[in-house]
Amino acid sequence: MVPDLMAKNPHWRKIQGESGATEFENVVIRRNGAVAALRSALVGRHGPRYMGDDQEGRVVYASPLVDIAANMELLNETADMCEQILTLTRWHIRLLSKSTFLPRSPNSLNS
Repeated sequence: MVPDLMAKNPHWRKIQGESGATEFENVVIRRNGAVAALRSALVGRHGPRYMGDDQEGRVVYASPLVDIAANMELLNETADMCEQILTLTRWHIRLLSKSTFLPRSPNSLNS
């Protein structure tokens, strides 16, 4: 199923066109300023956008195409993003990973 999903991903198609890459497992796609972009999406002019009662019980899931802790840099970024979500919303977070880096988390990501 993952190859089918990746075939439709415009970022993957661009990488294939530029580099000729054929195995998506060997490619990492990153967004610059991901934590700042998330915070910007969660906070409006008048403060947090998603603190209302209607937000209770919403869940953020990690994409099946994303390794949330492939290395320490990604682990720290994931932890920072989780902290933003938990501080600025009433959402729950569900992350799945087989990463061996999780026990090294800078905060409670591994609990």
